[in-house]
Amino acid sequence: MLTTKRLILRRRKESDAADLYTYAKDPAIGHIFVSAKNISEGKTENEL
Repeated sequence: MLTTKRLILRRRKESDAADLYTYAKDPAIGHIFVSAKNISEGKTENEL
């Protein structure tokens, strides 16, 4: 984990999947995410 006064970076958790999928569906920012057709696929393919 990396922490500053304004930011906390941590590894993704499975509980983050729904929120990450919502961002990934947004055409304005979704291009930075690895594509996933649905939330279940995204959970398995995008684990880092």
